[in-house]
Order: sequence, then C-alpha cells, then structure tokens
Amino acid sequence: MKIITLGISYHKTPIEFREKVFFRKEALPLALTALKEAKEIKECVILSTCNRTEIYIVTDNLMGGKETLEKFISNYHQVKIEELKLYLWEKKDKEAMEHLIKVASGLDSMVLGEQQILGQVKEAYQIALENKTTAFIFNILFQKVLSIAKKIRTDTTIGEGAISISYAAVELAKRIFNDLNDKKVMIIGTGKMGELLIKHLVDNGIKQLLVVNRDLKKATELAEKFKGRAVSFDQLYKNIPLVDIVITSTNSPHYVIKMDHIKDILKRRKNKIIFLIDIGLPRNIEPEVNSLESLILYNLDDLKVVVEANKRARSKKVKAAEKIINQELPEIISWYRSLEFVPLIHEIKKKIEEICRRELLKIQTFLDEKSREKHIKSISNKILALPMSKIKEAISSGDGYVYLKTLKELFQIEEKVK
Repeated sequence: MKIITLGISYHKTPIEFREKVFFRKEALPLALTALKEAKEIKECVILSTCNRTEIYIVTDNLMGGKETLEKFISNYHQVKIEELKLYLWEKKDKEAMEHLIKVASGLDSMVLGEQQILGQVKEAYQIALENKTTAFIFNILFQKVLSIAKKIRTDTTIGEGAISISYAAVELAKRIFNDLNDKKVMIIGTGKMGELLIKHLVDNGIKQLLVVNRDLKKATELAEKFKGRAVSFDQLYKNIPLVDIVITSTNSPHYVIKMDHIKDILKRRKNKIIFLIDIGLPRNIEPEVNSLESLILYNLDDLKVVVEANKRARSKKVKAAEKIINQELPEIISWYRSLEFVPLIHEIKKKIEEICRRELLKIQTFLDEKSREKHIKSISNKILALPMSKIKEAISSGDGYVYLKTLKELFQIEEKVK
C-alpha cells in the first residue's frame, strides 16, 4: 500500500485558482464517498482551507491512484486537467507524512504557527472517519500526526505570539490610513474570523463599526458585544458609502460585492478613498472592482507582505519544531514500513503451524485438540522468534524490502498478500 497526497497551496498557486478547487465543508461527505468508490482508492481524506486544498489517499496502485485523483479534482471542480497540473504537487509515503505533520503543526501555514489549522486537519479526518473513507492506515496515521502536532505546539510554543489572518488584515488597513481612530468600518460575515477582525479593529482604535450578516440576529449579537451597529444584508449597499473600510469574511459561494454596485457607491462618496479587504475563499468581492479609481482592494494573497516579517522573527521556534519532527518521524516510518510485512508474517506463521499440526498428528494422536493447538503455536513461535526479530530490525533500518521477495518465494506465499 502507498500513501499519496496531491494538492495546491498558497506557496505557488494564486487565489484565482485556489478558489476553483476549494471544497466546501458541507460538500465533503459526498465528495469523499464519490472518490472512495474508485477501485484504486482504499482510503481518503480531503483537507480544504482558504490557503490549501490537499487530498490524501491510500492506494495499491501508485500511478492509477494519482491519475484517479487528478481526474476526480478536474471533473468535480470542472477545471481542465492541463490547468490543474500547472499547480498540482505530489508527495508520497515519507514525504506525504512529513508534510502532513508540518501542515497540522502550522509550519506550512501562511501565518506561521496559526491556531486554526490543527483543528481543520482534525475536522477533515473526522469527516472522513464519519463517512467511512478511512480505515486501518489513516486511522492510525492521523492520530499519530495530530499527537505530534500537539507536542510541537506545546513544547515550542510556536502558536504563541503568532499573528492571524485577521490581524494581518487590520495591519494592512493601518498601512493605508495610518491612524484608524476616526475611521468607520464595515465587517461582512459573523463567523470566527469576523469576530477576530472586530476585536483587532477595536484594539486599534476603531469606534464606528457596522456588522453585516444574512442572519440579522447574529449580526446584532456580535455588534452589541463590541458596541457596533448591526445591518441587515439587504441594506448592505445603502451603508457602504458611509464607511472607509470594508472587510469581508463570508462563506458565500458567490460575490457579495459586485462591480456595478461599487461604481454607484464611489460616485456617492465623491471619490473619497475606500479600502476593501477580502479574506473570503471563494472570494467575496468581484476582483474587477480593483480597476476603479479611489478604491483599494486586497485579498488573502496580499497578506503575505505582513506575515513574512513575523516568520523571520520566529525562526528559532521553527528549528525547534523541525527537531521534534526529526525525532518523531522515524517511528512513523518504521510503523508504515512494517505494514507490508504484517500479513506476510501472518501467512508464514500459518504455514509453519500447518506443518507442526500435520507432524504432531502423526506422533501425538493421544493429545486432545486444545493441547495439540497449544503445542503447535508454541513450536511455531520458537521457530520464528529469531527470524522475525531480524526481519523487524531490517524493517526499522529501511532494509526490509530486501527480504520481502525472498520470504514470499521461500514460503511459497502468493503475491496477492498485501
């Protein structure tokens, strides 16, 4: 069995393509089930966030599994496979497992050490588990990875002092306006990100705040918490001319702010600058609005400027985290390599036990069946003790595959054993 992950991420893939292959949370059960139906896919987990989409699979056919994944992503999201391959990267076995640890611990995040990603990896695994698209390998692997990621966060405190996407968005606003004290802000979206945005804005002097959501009750609850004003979604465009900064963080699959409406708004503002920050994925604001004068639009990719300085300042914690990975990864690799030998060893034991059984029947017919089986297992274990010990040592050192073919030939065990 092989572990493969195919994915795209903020490292090399622009937001314009990331949003095309984003899996919405509510779509994951059906997507996972559809992928698992392919004969090449034995287990699968889909991780999709604002900065990455990665699919992890277990397969017994390396090329077939990869091709199945590529076709699945292409067909599911209706993107040309040639375009997909421009951005898609592949990792397998050790590289895939090491990458998953780095992702879960926040080492591969745009915002180094971010708090959300560990929960997102755990949730991705949980959804796959609930929909029965994981089995023995991923059920153990993901538990091990989550445990290591928690250890990294605890031992290195890499999450402490880490900036967030919402913090970076507010920092961008400060770069445009310098002082936010007299600015009026509209937040569209009342999820966790929306609340974090408001907290950072208030901490930076914002006193005039409008909170917009399709659910007015949620908007009201959040607005009251920070002494702002709730606005119903149908009053969105009526209120945009009143503010200096608009930050969107909704899960909407469609644009919530469009070009045609913004043109009229700018006229009413008499070309006074308005700053829009879109941290939704898919994007919440039609990108073409950035061509308008008196308007500045930033999206998730523009936050890289802010977060790079934070990464450089936290390099010591990265080294400490990588040291833990280097200590823990060999144990996972050893476990993974042993998987192919477990059924083989089981088959060898069965053959030896059968030989013992036949021989004991010839000379010890006076033994009852229970005693006979006890003797069979005892003899078998003694015969296998030293060879199995040597095989396990070879597996741990990475040389186990030298013995694999020979053992199958010696004991005449068919290739179907996986």
